[in-house]
Parts: sequence; structure tokens; C-alpha cells
Amino acid sequence: MQATADDLPHLRDAMSLAARAAQRGNRPFGAVIVGTDGARLAAAENSATTDNDVAAHAEMNAIRMVCRSAGQAQLNGAAIYASGEPCPMCAGAIVRFGLRRIVFGRSWSTLAPAIGTQAAGVHVAVGAIAALAPHDITVIGPCDLAQHHIDKPGMVTT
Repeated sequence: MQATADDLPHLRDAMSLAARAAQRGNRPFGAVIVGTDGARLAAAENSATTDNDVAAHAEMNAIRMVCRSAGQAQLNGAAIYASGEPCPMCAGAIVRFGLRRIVFGRSWSTLAPAIGTQAAGVHVAVGAIAALAPHDITVIGPCDLAQHHIDKPGMVTT
């Protein structure tokens, strides 16, 4: 399955958030959550370094934002757009809170060498974790935005 034209603006926004996270001294990750009605619920960047919080990944920050502002129930059936493949912690939260669609830009195999020695020692693909969910989750990625003819200002490349 491939990303649709509706997915691409959200994915592009996640990539822009990743670039902003890197500019602030964090790892280059961003995430956007969109509700079942198509409305943006949250957009967040990785802030693990600046917040001194190992769990402050972009996806976790976005999930927390939705829970605080709109309530946890808004996550059920929502979609998450991530600049990179969600790690096992983030994928577990995505499953736990009932999100039904994951669209990501860069794969873990592409990102790991770029982020260096602090990369997780163990990685489980987001698709493998989603397959264990008690509900259907669509996983789309990695998505190459270049093939969709989208400009990528400020995109972090490795």
C-alpha cells in the first residue's frame, strides 16, 4: 500500500518538524496526528535531549498533546504521520491508544546509521508490532516524498 495525496501534506509537516528538532539539538523526528474526521489533532517534534526525557519522542509527544487537549478517546481510529519509522516504544503506544494508520518517511535501517551510537540496540519493525494489535492497523512506509514531486525545504537528509 502506498501513501495517498491526502497523506503527503501531513508527512511533509512531520519532516519539517524533524528538521526543527534537529536545529534545537534533538534527534530529527517529527509526528502529526490526524483524527478520523481529517482534522489535525497534534503536531510535535522529538524533544528528548532538550527536555532531558528519554521518552519524549515525537510520536509520544503528539500522543500526549492529544490526550491533554482533546482526550484519549480522540486517538481511537486516528492516523499518525511520522518522519521516521516509529520505534518499539512509540509503536506500542500507537497500538495501545487505538490509532489505525501509520505513515512514515524514513525506515529505521536508513535512520540508524545517521543517528549514531545512541540508536536503540534492538529494533522491531513497526509493521511487526502493528500485526500484534487486537485491531487492524495500516502501516505505510517508508515513503519517498521525492517520488511524489513534493518540495522538501529543510528536510533532514543523511
